[in-house]
Order: sequence, then C-alpha cells, then structure tokens
Amino acid sequence: MSKIDPQHLADRYMAQWTLSEAAERRAAIERLWAEDGTHILHPPAEIKEIASDSVVVGGLEILMLDDDGRIKTDYMAPGA
Repeated sequence: MSKIDPQHLADRYMAQWTLSEAAERRAAIERLWAEDGTHILHPPAEIKEIASDSVVVGGLEILMLDDDGRIKTDYMAPGA
C-alpha cells in the first residue's frame, strides 16, 4: 500500500458528504471508496436520538483501507 496522508484522506472524506452536484459527488465516492466498500453506522438506536438534537458533538470514525488506499470499511459511531 502506498503511504496515505491522513489529513488529505480526512479532507477528501469530509468533502464527499458535502458536494452538491450528484455527478461530482459520485466521482468523489468512486475515487475514495473501494468498489465493495461498506459504511457501518453504529449503534442505530443512538443515531436516531442524536439526529433529533439540534447539535451533534463528538463521535468516532474508523476507516479501514484496502491495498490501494481506498476505503474498504467505514465504522461511524456518532456521539461516541
């Protein structure tokens, strides 16, 4: 695997969620994620509670990368 710049990866990861143009967003996802990449939101019950709040603070994000440096698994635990 090539060396990954964590800040660059984080910047690209955050940008994919905020791109307004569908084609641009799709291209960013295809560059960033492995073809069989998985996004795991945990725990679902807690997510529903957090979503009802006006402000979400904190959380935990763990990205597992494949040999090409693309996201294979994204473990997201908002509010953790």
